[in-house]
Amino acid sequence: MSEKSKGDLKSKGIAEKSAPDSPKTSEETDEKDGKKIGEKSATKSVKPTETSSSNKRPEKSTLPDAPFLLEISPGKLVVPYPEPLEVTIKNPTEDTQTLRGQFDSYYFLVDFKGAKSSGQQGVTPGAAYGCYELGPGESCSMTIRTWDRGNEDAKHYLEYERNAEKRRRLKYPKVVTDQNKPSNEEDLQKPIDIAFYNYDRPEGFLKIKHQKKGVETETKWVVREKQLYLTDDIEKKIKLREDEISKIRRAKRNREPVNNKTTDPNTSEFMKFYRMKLAHKSTRNYQKWREVWGETLVNNDNGTHRVFEPESDVREFVQNKENYNKTLGSEADNIEFWEKVFAKEYRRDPRDPNKKEEKEDVIWEKMEARHRVLSRNAGFAKFLFTSGTLEEATEKAEKFLSDQRKEDWKIENQKMEQLSRMEEEKKAMEKKKNPCCSIM
Repeated sequence: MSEKSKGDLKSKGIAEKSAPDSPKTSEETDEKDGKKIGEKSATKSVKPTETSSSNKRPEKSTLPDAPFLLEISPGKLVVPYPEPLEVTIKNPTEDTQTLRGQFDSYYFLVDFKGAKSSGQQGVTPGAAYGCYELGPGESCSMTIRTWDRGNEDAKHYLEYERNAEKRRRLKYPKVVTDQNKPSNEEDLQKPIDIAFYNYDRPEGFLKIKHQKKGVETETKWVVREKQLYLTDDIEKKIKLREDEISKIRRAKRNREPVNNKTTDPNTSEFMKFYRMKLAHKSTRNYQKWREVWGETLVNNDNGTHRVFEPESDVREFVQNKENYNKTLGSEADNIEFWEKVFAKEYRRDPRDPNKKEEKEDVIWEKMEARHRVLSRNAGFAKFLFTSGTLEEATEKAEKFLSDQRKEDWKIENQKMEQLSRMEEEKKAMEKKKNPCCSIM
């Protein structure tokens, strides 16, 4: 199944401003290696000031197609855990080629060695890019290695989705693969988390595109996307473990004797990937729940990004001049602010994600929460969150709503305590009126 990823833009009212555009050179000819595997991002490039509800389509390029001319070795990208995989790209042509590599994975990290420029991109820590220029006969190389991060977290994969949801509310430092490029203050404010990984295959991919230097306006970028793989022995052990778990669950359902496990979960190296695979499945399931609250993940040539879908209630709220707060930027900035607040704060974790009734309850609760909060904040324009930057003003507004929410909770708890005391007093009065008589 090809991956029209859940991160694709919806056709209705998404604030695309949150997702940086792909470069204009992203018109490409894709050549997938091997079988048709769902890894490709299908998002369209959009202008940040427009919404995806527009029916206008970009004009089709008349630039000619070109064959992929670079040589990539090895042919199949199998990461030989625990050793790293060395990937070499050679330019066999007589022309200098401009090359750009794009990478993302749930299991692995890449090091674009010797690149003219490189770095992390998007909101996932494994996503990276690297740019090279290869003269005739020249080569470049990159190293792909297993990420050690997930081993401990993935041991608790049954609660991993909830842990990931808690972590995503924090601010994580941006991963910089180019050690010569210092992180700036803005980078450190961006949440980077594996919980945003938005591809169906946890192994990930390496995408290489190239173009003859100096003729950028005359030809398209030519693209080849290579899938990453685990070794055959690890894949077989994971499959064996999955079959074992399936048999154990079947036996428990049928109330039959459960056979002892034939694999050792504590010493087998494949268990690292088995647990990470389960964690990947959990985070992908949780992303579906975030969509209910208005947050969608979008993949493009610049990595994965979060977008927040504006609904009619927020748009109508902001369009009222008494609610449009100028210290939070433009009308579009105000709408984006409220949608992020709702997706981030005014929501709860699902108790049972597999129940349809649960999802319907969450949707109802979402609409009730939005109505309550927007009604509570009628006249929002009167509050001043003036600060040096729009980001600082937004943080002040978020803190204001957070304090407001705590105050509401406190009042609600006091009401509940008062009702509880009244109920106890009522019972005590009834007991005095009708004392129990004991017969001697």
